[in-house]
Amino acid sequence: MNKHKRGFTLVELLVVVAITALLISLLLPAINKVRNKAQVLKCSANLRSIGQGFALYVSDNRGFLPPLNSDASRVPTSEQDIATPKPYGMWNAIGPYLGQPEWGGLKLPIVNVDDPAHIKYGSYWGSPSVLRAYRKSVWMCPSLVGDLGASPWGGNGYAESLYVQSPGGWLDNNKHKWHKARQTMAVPRPSTKIHVSESSDWHLGDTSSVGVPVTGGTYTWEIYRHQGGCNVLFLDGHVNYYTGASIIKDITRISGAPTSIQNFNLN
Repeated sequence: MNKHKRGFTLVELLVVVAITALLISLLLPAINKVRNKAQVLKCSANLRSIGQGFALYVSDNRGFLPPLNSDASRVPTSEQDIATPKPYGMWNAIGPYLGQPEWGGLKLPIVNVDDPAHIKYGSYWGSPSVLRAYRKSVWMCPSLVGDLGASPWGGNGYAESLYVQSPGGWLDNNKHKWHKARQTMAVPRPSTKIHVSESSDWHLGDTSSVGVPVTGGTYTWEIYRHQGGCNVLFLDGHVNYYTGASIIKDITRISGAPTSIQNFNLN
């Protein structure tokens, strides 16, 4: 007797497709949750590494943090300025301690104003090798994708708080009065001092900008980047995750003292 092979009917095929789609819809949220959790953990590891880099830098520089402005690093006018080398900001100063590139160098002649032609080599930023290195570095938050450029600031990862510098905060019409390096021993309660966190800019801004969206719906301090929250590196080197809502609620904002080092703290 001849045996006829029977194939799937259209109805059976549609049932299989429907079951597969249902399983995918049930699994995707769990997969996304695991992926997001992995990104939070990788981001936290990045910040811990950055904290270790700061500790090594401070040990080599008489207890001083790196200055946040190129004028302070080029024009010695005080003990704070003389105590630190020319590279400024965490990307330049901390990178070498982590086996990461120093993001550019000073271009001679040295000048006393913020002249872009004499701060960084312009060709350095666009190089494909720098971009590849940046994407693999601790400076890039793992949740960020797409064309992010070849420099570690401008919304591509992390930024420093202005409040651990001397003086703290942003003042004097943006003329860099916050830029002088501060000795870590002079900072009260370092376990509460926000040092580095997620950002869409090169700095974390000021207390009035926390939780306030800017152009494009982003935030100077990206407090919602990871599942409605973000990681925070404190000056003592520990890292914690906070929800954006808890940051807005608990961050220290001292009325009448916008530049105080007592601002921009979390317990």
